[in-house]
Amino acid sequence: MSASATGPRPRFPFLPAYLAGAAVLLAVGSWMATRFYSDARFLQVWKPFLLTQYQFDYEHEFVKRGLIGELFRLTGVPRTGAALGAVSLTLMLGVAALVVTVFTAFVGREKSRALPLAFLLCPATFVQAGWDLGRLDPWLFTLTLLLLACTRLPGHAWTVVCVVLTLLGVGVHEMFLLAGYPLAFAGLALTALHAPDRRRELLIRAGALVLTAGVASLIIHFVGNFDTLTAADFTRIIQARGTVREPNMEAILVAFRGVSANAEYTQQVLSYRYSWRVGVCAGVFAVYLAVALWAARRHAPAILFVLVASLSPVALLVLGYDYGRWFAFAAQNTLVALAFLQTCYPLPPEELRRLRWLGLLVLLGPFGVTVGFPWLG
Repeated sequence: MSASATGPRPRFPFLPAYLAGAAVLLAVGSWMATRFYSDARFLQVWKPFLLTQYQFDYEHEFVKRGLIGELFRLTGVPRTGAALGAVSLTLMLGVAALVVTVFTAFVGREKSRALPLAFLLCPATFVQAGWDLGRLDPWLFTLTLLLLACTRLPGHAWTVVCVVLTLLGVGVHEMFLLAGYPLAFAGLALTALHAPDRRRELLIRAGALVLTAGVASLIIHFVGNFDTLTAADFTRIIQARGTVREPNMEAILVAFRGVSANAEYTQQVLSYRYSWRVGVCAGVFAVYLAVALWAARRHAPAILFVLVASLSPVALLVLGYDYGRWFAFAAQNTLVALAFLQTCYPLPPEELRRLRWLGLLVLLGPFGVTVGFPWLG
């Protein structure tokens, strides 16, 4: 008999089982989302917010969160549920490919693939899969990954690219300033600490990014608010386009309300409706954060990098009660930080393999943002 027949039976590897489970959950979630989005009745009653926010554009005036809608308007693509779903799924697959490419470039092809695959299939990563097709979040995440990758590249031309990516991120949604920008900027600082010979170039790049973020914030604050249109006017514009018969008023009002008004409204909603759910989501996120801090424990700069990257999105809890989205951003930032740390303070192979147990979080299901923790939504 052959050696393969008489030898010990090989153990069933963890990663294939994890990939299979995540793929099944992703397929189920996407199939259910397709059923919902193919029926206009569900769009009106269930998730009109996801179509309403794509109606913001620059046709009547320059407003915040209008960049993607303007791209749809200029290209003539109808902003229907099917179109937004196709764009969202394409972006999601693009993000997956980008993560693998960036991770491979960072840590080399000979390193373990468990970490990037666990990242790709965790519930925080698939911010558009299944239930939340149509949000702007994958645009932000794609820009964050590109910006983080470009911060490491040598040459002043990449400083210009970083500036453009920052402007695009703020133009898509101003929450980029908390959800994505701090992660990229912290990565730039970590690179400067790790590469002393490039500090002058990286200092110039850091100054350019700080100036860009400041200018973009001022533009959004003073110019990006609605001046000539009221919420009622905007509702009539959306209805006239025929894409959404009954736009979600909360999705419109959140763009008209100021920061203080949104913060006050958020505190009321969270205190009366979601207090225990926020605690559960925070507990799940704490698992990601604890693992990342354990991986960074040998170096104080690495610990600080993880904390900045992970905790900055949680600050959005003050401004919006979409707690699932903020913790999803925080969790995915934590896993991106783990991969980025491999470029400066790599883990030994035996310790890197221990991170595969993050795959157990696949039980939460890669279903997206607001209901990234499905049973809580």
